[in-house]
Amino acid sequence: SVSASLFGMMMSLSTALDLINPALDNHHKLTCYIASCIAKEMGLPQEEYNDLFMATVLHDIGAIALSDRMKLLEFEERSPHLHAELGSILISKFPPFARFAPLIRFHHVDWEDGKGSIFKGDDVPELSRLLHLADRVAVSVNMKKPVFSQVGEIRDKIYLSSGSRFIPKQVDAFLEASRKEVFWLDMYY
Repeated sequence: SVSASLFGMMMSLSTALDLINPALDNHHKLTCYIASCIAKEMGLPQEEYNDLFMATVLHDIGAIALSDRMKLLEFEERSPHLHAELGSILISKFPPFARFAPLIRFHHVDWEDGKGSIFKGDDVPELSRLLHLADRVAVSVNMKKPVFSQVGEIRDKIYLSSGSRFIPKQVDAFLEASRKEVFWLDMYY
């Protein structure tokens, strides 16, 4: 009899996704770490924190093609919604993961001062927006450079997108969490 935990299965799948393209090494785990720090700063309830964590470790599952995965490295994607929608469809087909599908589906929808609360006729969950913020921070970090040489630029880029791309209260939580040196140092574990 073979038994696997849901968490273990998701983490293994996340690692496999990152191994498909070495340029995106640990992208899912880094995004998850950043999202977790922001969620903790915001004081999210444990159930929301858990849902965010699980959705984040698989958020780019729809970008299996190499060309789509390379686009994920860009801060300003031209058409980010295709892989998010495909990922949502893939996740929704497996009942234990289905509850994370809406978070994945909308993880590239910009806030646009609240206009982005509806996308293609559907409500966009706030946790998708937090995932979006964490994802954009993650792709902004260059793991080959000293971390503290990047902090100001990354924080400024996110701050300047408050209200347009990201919900201001989530940006505020990121800015607060990212003031701590440990936030940045733990990315390099």
